[in-house]
Amino acid sequence: MVMLAVVDADCKFTAVDVGSYDREGDAGIFLKSEIGRRIKNSTFNVPPPKALPGTDTVVPHVIVGDEAFALHQNLMKPYPRQQSLYDASKAIYNYRLSRARRTTENAFGILCSYFRLFFRPILTAPETTEKIITCACILHNILREAKVLAPGQTHIDNSLPLPVENFLPLTEHNVRGTTDHIQIREIFKNYFLGPGAVEWQKNYASQH
Repeated sequence: MVMLAVVDADCKFTAVDVGSYDREGDAGIFLKSEIGRRIKNSTFNVPPPKALPGTDTVVPHVIVGDEAFALHQNLMKPYPRQQSLYDASKAIYNYRLSRARRTTENAFGILCSYFRLFFRPILTAPETTEKIITCACILHNILREAKVLAPGQTHIDNSLPLPVENFLPLTEHNVRGTTDHIQIREIFKNYFLGPGAVEWQKNYASQH
């Protein structure tokens, strides 16, 4: 069973796709999912392009993904680790992307803390499992909206650990984007080095 989700800055799920993709390799799961198809076809209802804060540079709104996903004008992924090891600008970009992606990890950790059944295998039929996961995500959003703390939280923005046995990331794949998509990533990289820089990023980027 594979769950793909898009999470907002408040750790709420804005899109969830749950399904069985047993015969699919990791590289094909995203493209065959409803979320993947909508992003690829530009029908995902992404907000219109907007200027980066403090600049006149207009860029698309993007979803932050990891190495398993293909680069797209509305989906940014890290530079390959081998490149970031020898290019400080790419290392900083990867750090900033990773920092943003922690929101997704936090959302899953909070979801699992709200609903402890995710800390063990769900022994139900696939169709039932899909419904359980989808309903849990809906209830999670309601609890987040009401600012109900999950067990182990002392503040609504606290992060919580994931059950590592039950939540596994998709395998990394070197899927190259088009020239336009690569250029958008370069714009974000340059922004993080200029107007969008934060004072601690160099130190943190060098540690990853």
